[in-house]
Amino acid sequence: MAMFEKKKNPAETPVSVASVTLKQPEPQRHEPVSSAPNHSGKPAVIGTTIQVSGDIVGGENLLVEGRVEGTIRLEKHDLTIGVTGSAHANLTAKLVRIEGEVVGDVVGLERVVIAASGRVRGNITAPRVLVEDGARFKGMIDMDFGDKGNEQKPRSGGNVESAVSRAAS
Repeated sequence: MAMFEKKKNPAETPVSVASVTLKQPEPQRHEPVSSAPNHSGKPAVIGTTIQVSGDIVGGENLLVEGRVEGTIRLEKHDLTIGVTGSAHANLTAKLVRIEGEVVGDVVGLERVVIAASGRVRGNITAPRVLVEDGARFKGMIDMDFGDKGNEQKPRSGGNVESAVSRAAS
């Protein structure tokens, strides 16, 4: 009849005591989000299944393989619209390379390249433009801004700032 036995008083039960030292947990350190540009050599990527609506402004190179609607401004960096990428947007970057589709105005502060697979419907403003064999382009090209070697008086809006504002409007 062990079920009905009187339980022993807990004070009478032998207990072994061990020494335990509790350590204060160390505070978690969170690294701050850096606003420094990506120096890994790889561009930031908008993947094939990503769709962005709005304005993109950045401090690093960008590869668009998805879809962007709005504006992209990377004035000191390179922008590539990849083969699977499409941009229904106005684009401004130091170098713009178009391998996919762009509907909108493009400003290349140094150069614009339309690859053989590229399709552009819009105006291009850049000091240097390369349209590869097989590329499709409909619009106007303005290569006469910011040319200091030109002795003629530049026409109205003939500088980089006005080219950027023309593309944005």
